[in-house]
Amino acid sequence: MIEIEWENFLSESYLKTATNEMLDKNEKLIGKKLPKSLRSIIMEHGGQKPLNLVPIYPNGSRMSIECIYHAYFEDDKYDGYTIPFGTSALADEDYLNYVAFSYKSNVFLCLDYNVREINPPVVMVIRDSVPDDPKHKHFLADDFNEFLEKYTVPMDEVER
Repeated sequence: MIEIEWENFLSESYLKTATNEMLDKNEKLIGKKLPKSLRSIIMEHGGQKPLNLVPIYPNGSRMSIECIYHAYFEDDKYDGYTIPFGTSALADEDYLNYVAFSYKSNVFLCLDYNVREINPPVVMVIRDSVPDDPKHKHFLADDFNEFLEKYTVPMDEVER
């Protein structure tokens, strides 16, 4: 597998490293188990931009990811780290069991727990279209490991 190259564009004072304990707490909060490979990425590279992990939009163009969600202090009521998997853009009932792990504008990369609870498929959710529009959800990979394998490209193929 090609190694993902990362750009850290957040200040060190803001970017915090997640621990297993913090991720366990957040999994309990969302009621879902994250794939082990995603947990590892969040613990090592959460908040960083993957430079050569480039999913493909339905129209064939490449998506540049803003960042992989990370652990951060949201407010005191959580008494620790929270992860914005439950982004408000996916809070309505049409998106139950979708867990976002990254985004670009109004397009979210999600784990689709409607399909299966363990190692769910990765989908792209385009929030600008209505949920019954077949273009609102685009299948990317059968699971997170396949997503990484399929969409990590050599750096010389990355458009800058």
